[in-house]
Amino acid sequence: MVKRSNHDRAGRPPRRLGRAVLVAVAVAASLALVLLVFFRVGWEGGPRLAPRFELAGFVRRLPEHRRWLGPFALLTALLPAWRALVWRLVLPEPPARYRDAFHATALGALVHNTVPGKVGPLAAAWLLARFAGAPFGAALSSQLLAKLLELAAVVALGAVAAAARGGHGAALRAALAGAGLVAVLGLALAVLVRRGRAVALRLADRHPRASAFVGAASEGVRGAGSAARLSRAFAAALLPPLTSAAAYALPLAAFGVDGAPAGGAIILALVTFGQLTPGLPVGTGVYYALAAYAARRLGASAEQAAALAVLTHLSTVATLVLVGLASALVRRGALADLLRRRRAVARGLSGSSGSSDGEDPGAARSRTPT
Repeated sequence: MVKRSNHDRAGRPPRRLGRAVLVAVAVAASLALVLLVFFRVGWEGGPRLAPRFELAGFVRRLPEHRRWLGPFALLTALLPAWRALVWRLVLPEPPARYRDAFHATALGALVHNTVPGKVGPLAAAWLLARFAGAPFGAALSSQLLAKLLELAAVVALGAVAAAARGGHGAALRAALAGAGLVAVLGLALAVLVRRGRAVALRLADRHPRASAFVGAASEGVRGAGSAARLSRAFAAALLPPLTSAAAYALPLAAFGVDGAPAGGAIILALVTFGQLTPGLPVGTGVYYALAAYAARRLGASAEQAAALAVLTHLSTVATLVLVGLASALVRRGALADLLRRRRAVARGLSGSSGSSDGEDPGAARSRTPT
């Protein structure tokens, strides 16, 4: 035991150093992508950065965008409500109360936008398990199914919008890539439904907690039930992308871009699938680059495209954080419990029981699913 402990301690510094280097590279890449929204690379007389537009004027004119920014924020504030509805439609019977799904979704979005690592979905599943007394595995797998349905809706909306715009190349490529991703994820969930129970049984003797998690995850996806129930969930899954596309259409219409509704769906498709990166701090740069690129291709000026990227990003983050904080006020203690759990896991102090054994993470004995 001593040798193993010493080996583990000796192995930690290199792993931490490697992660630090990876994070530093990701941050640098993100900053470079943001920079290219405002500057272009010139090669005359050697490599140099040239402003795409007059930066002082850009800053002075930012307040003029408030006409579309307020309605954009209001539409964005609807997203947790729509996503909670979709999630509840695919939860195993009996489903959690809608208000529990809403607060878990809103708090998960708060974590996603304030805590590094893209752990929002895990946080939302943990919170719903805590609120509703459901197994963590079932809550997480049903949420992933809800997100898969939303991704499929984004693909469909992007393809229709690209066709309406005369076959916009970037949007079609994003839709094709998204369709491939949806197919792969759908296949993975189908395998989980078909083989989950068998895998759980094989793991039961040697890895009971992993067995319980796999079994609960399988039941969570299986709990979506009939094709009719999935069809209703897919219809509801159209609401978040339709709302987001309408929000992105607002600045395009204000800029005088033709076909703003279809353009909003194209921007949504590009930024959605462009940000499906691992838990690294590169997503902000990818968002800025793709949002500005799409807006320029749709007909906005470089300055207007930069304003769209900056203001939609800041507005989305601020709006979802505010909605999450409002939920945190209603569900006092939930966020503190979640952050305590995260710190315990980071220290390697996970408890001996939790939702991965199929138990109630909200029970008095343990509120810490593993």
